[in-house]
Amino acid sequence: MGGSETPARISDHGPIPAAIARGLAADAIGNNRAWVRRLYVRPGSGQLVTMESGRRRFPKGMKAFIKARDEVCRTPWCGAPIRHIDHITPVHAGGTTSLTNGQGLCERCNQLKEHPGWRHSLQPDGTSTIRTPTGHRYRSRPPDLPHEPAFVPFLVDLRFSRPAA
Repeated sequence: MGGSETPARISDHGPIPAAIARGLAADAIGNNRAWVRRLYVRPGSGQLVTMESGRRRFPKGMKAFIKARDEVCRTPWCGAPIRHIDHITPVHAGGTTSLTNGQGLCERCNQLKEHPGWRHSLQPDGTSTIRTPTGHRYRSRPPDLPHEPAFVPFLVDLRFSRPAA
């Protein structure tokens, strides 16, 4: 989006002049019809290696995985059914929309964590640490799955529909 004159590429179309691409992007972003996502290239070769995930909402498959993994609200003293899939480290604080940064919470605990003094942080082993406004700290991790050494757990996603009236 800078001042480069390198042509832009539109998927399934091909190259277009940089100035036209900047104009199209500015118009689409200004009208809330698009967003900008950064692509990262390997220095020297220009090979695409990764992209920024601008996604704040968890995709359906990721939500199902987190619900299966966490079983109930991740707040240690709660145990209520999961109603929200939320970021442990918020997106505005640099958190990513990922399996390791996602947790299942009940509605109450999800709302409570947004109040002043509450802080959730993520540890390298996947454990979430919750700090309350009183300074108490609680650790939360997903429950272990029952397994045998040769057993590989899998997720079955069952959907039930109501019979037509």
